[in-house]
Amino acid sequence: MISRRDFLRAGTVAGLFTALPGGAASAGQMEQSAPLFEAICDTHCNEGDVFLATINQTAYRTHGIDTDPGSVIPLIAEALRQNHPIVGLTSDAVLLLAEQIATAEGYKLSFKGVHKHTGEHTLEHQLKLDRHWHKDTESALQQSGQQWPEIIAKLIPALVGQSVPSELKTVSVDSKRATTSPGHLVSWILEPA
Repeated sequence: MISRRDFLRAGTVAGLFTALPGGAASAGQMEQSAPLFEAICDTHCNEGDVFLATINQTAYRTHGIDTDPGSVIPLIAEALRQNHPIVGLTSDAVLLLAEQIATAEGYKLSFKGVHKHTGEHTLEHQLKLDRHWHKDTESALQQSGQQWPEIIAKLIPALVGQSVPSELKTVSVDSKRATTSPGHLVSWILEPA
């Protein structure tokens, strides 16, 4: 696994080489049935690192951002130029900026999950899902503890290109809040309308 500092220095290429065996796979070898999407996450917290390590296996490109919400602007602009859906695990402020930029270009917010600590030992996940909500996902979230971003990163690719979610599901789990955790993150998908 690549360190957060090395990822931010080297960008997507370093993440690609750590996720692929020997760094030998090319874009042409990627599964063609899966939609291409770009992923953005906060890398100043452990949740972002876990999300990044998992989503890096299916995303076309991944981007780590720091604590400045404005750092998302050039990443969103590039994804829009490529006409790719964009997924993320970020703060509300980053999502707000990304959504404003993307909706002006004809994108819509098709999925939003809220992940917040409601106490020192309770983590609540609010996900608005349709047919992709499975008991397995709910069970996995309940058992995941601080590794919940891995579950979300595995769920999101299945939601890209699907219809607008309709049912709000809330799962509360026992999970001690890490000292580096922001305590509130949002997972999301922005895609062409």
